[in-house]
Amino acid sequence: MSTIPYRPSIDGLRAFAVSSAVVFHLERAWLPGGFVGVDVFFVISGYLISWILLAEINDERFSFGEFYQRRIARLMPAFFLVAFSTFLGAFVTYTALDLSSTGASLTAASLGLANVKSIAQGNYFQLFRDAQPYLHYWSLAVEEQFYLVFPPMLLVARRGGRTGQAILLVLLVVASFAGCAYLSYSRPTWAFYLFPARAWELAGGGLLALGTTSGRLPSRPRWLQPMGLALLLASFWLVSESKAFPGFQALLPVTGTLLLLWPEPVGPKGYVARLLEHPILVALGQRSYSLYLWHWPVFCLVDYRFFGWPLLPRLGLKLVLTALLTWISYRYVESPARRRLRVRRVATRRLGFAFALGCSLAGAGLGLWTRLHFYADATVTAGRARHFNTSGKAGEIVLIGDSNGSMYGTALRDLAESYDYRLTVISASAGDPLPNGNDESLWRASLQTISERHPDMVIFAAAWAEKLQEEKQRLPQALEQLRPLTGRIILLTQPPIRPETASRDGFRNGHRPPFFEQPEPLEQRNRTNRFVKAQASGSVQVVDIEHLFKREDGSLIVLDDQGRQLFQDGLHLSGQGAERVAAVLAPLLQNH
Repeated sequence: MSTIPYRPSIDGLRAFAVSSAVVFHLERAWLPGGFVGVDVFFVISGYLISWILLAEINDERFSFGEFYQRRIARLMPAFFLVAFSTFLGAFVTYTALDLSSTGASLTAASLGLANVKSIAQGNYFQLFRDAQPYLHYWSLAVEEQFYLVFPPMLLVARRGGRTGQAILLVLLVVASFAGCAYLSYSRPTWAFYLFPARAWELAGGGLLALGTTSGRLPSRPRWLQPMGLALLLASFWLVSESKAFPGFQALLPVTGTLLLLWPEPVGPKGYVARLLEHPILVALGQRSYSLYLWHWPVFCLVDYRFFGWPLLPRLGLKLVLTALLTWISYRYVESPARRRLRVRRVATRRLGFAFALGCSLAGAGLGLWTRLHFYADATVTAGRARHFNTSGKAGEIVLIGDSNGSMYGTALRDLAESYDYRLTVISASAGDPLPNGNDESLWRASLQTISERHPDMVIFAAAWAEKLQEEKQRLPQALEQLRPLTGRIILLTQPPIRPETASRDGFRNGHRPPFFEQPEPLEQRNRTNRFVKAQASGSVQVVDIEHLFKREDGSLIVLDDQGRQLFQDGLHLSGQGAERVAAVLAPLLQNH
């Protein structure tokens, strides 16, 4: 076991870190730089883990099995309790598309790749955050990757003694920080999420641990700890998400944390040490892991489900649920599992590894199934068509298009099963489903699929206002090539474009119906839809879906009678919205 002495002040520092993140996620304006609490956690983890590793490696009693057993006991029970509970909450709360995305995030989190997955989702500060309940798992993935690569590196460096270990840590800090500073300007999302760009924060804690365990660290001056606290508090207000981060900005919280972790001199404790050792802060710090795990999905699910509530009731519900779940998790899962799973017995170690492996595989499998089941398009199969109800006897339908086609995939799958049709989906997000474009790969794949299957019906939907903006004749050219290959073509007009004020954020900011489309996109969409409707002929039928989402006065219908959202975002319908369109298509299948 580790010989690291317990320092209550470190738990107090954890309390500062987790509190800043919670306040930032409650309301950014209250603590603009509160997100640097994650950087504080990285430094603390680097310091404590390095201390343990250095002590055991240099005393020649290090064991990979025991090290990872302790990591599993410390992290995995609460990790998967929250992961699976979050999925359950998302299952009963989210629309189909958001649930599908949540499934992909659960898979990544279960495999320790949440940070890599987050890169594809975009900027941390600009995401639809209430639909990303696993977003905070990116920082846990960084630490997991650190646990995988750091022990072997220290073992190799041990051959050079403490000097070799010091050289390794210095090189890690310098190389990682240089890469981080560069990426913060060239690829800021990579700098924010990737382990190599964050390794300098963990390795910085490791350098401090090496100096402490080697006895070569100078005695800390009395003014050093107040300076550390001042730097940390300043970072909560001065560090900005609008500037390149982490980069040079991260030096502020990292340096402050290192100064606060510097071992205390012998003698009376200063006011900063007494503050960090206050029983309330220590108790909060001891529960910081459970609190960090729970607060984000609770905030997401409450904001998503109760977006029409006023601010204060939502804040109150978030805080009450977070506090209750944190207490339950720490009291009945995190603490007892940590004690029982770290017992130094082979059977216990095997149980811990089996638990971690089983939960990882279960989470990855559940997430992958959810991703595929609740979003029926070809994007997740790299452009290859997906087939549903393959034993259907009534005939076959092929859905083609871009993301405006894919948004109907799940509803059409259910409709096809109801009427015993086979369904093939070749629509794909971010694709161009028309000929003579810059990238014809999706169009060629769609044409090949239809020529091979000769379906009874092709349903064609796309963001027509965008796809036909430059060259409208691309649609007639596509129809000319499709007509000989199918019995019937159904063109769906493009639905209304929802203004940002009608989003969940808009509701939370006080906006209320009626909502209207902005004049310019409305005119462009109407003009394009008129052109689409003009393509109707004997084998081509146009289904105008405008009336499903607009009232006679032109105002948008953004919620159904149960208060569920009909729009996924500005350009796409939600699962409930797609079901409205599927209901209009149902008679066409009956009469086919």
